[in-house]
Parts: sequence; structure tokens; C-alpha cells
Amino acid sequence: RKILAQLIKERYDIYAMADITVETKDESLKKTLDKVVNAIKEYQKRQKNG
Repeated sequence: RKILAQLIKERYDIYAMADITVETKDESLKKTLDKVVNAIKEYQKRQKNG
């Protein structure tokens, strides 16, 4: 966790530039996957509707 926390800190500005971000916590894989899929769908809708 310590290494991961350091990587996130170092890369935060780059991650913030992403078109799609999904916040996760101590959730199940299914819940995380659902969030990712929903975020992609929402992004695609926004792109389509411009």
C-alpha cells in the first residue's frame, strides 16, 4: 500500500487529465467493474451529444 500511495501521489496530476475517472474504495470487483462500465457509457453519451 505504501508503494501504491506513493505512485498515486506522483501521478495524480496525470490521472486528473483523464477523460474518465472512477473512484474506488474497498469494494468488490463487481461493484468496481459496474462503476467503470457506467462511467464509459456516460462518457460515450456525452461525446455523442456533444
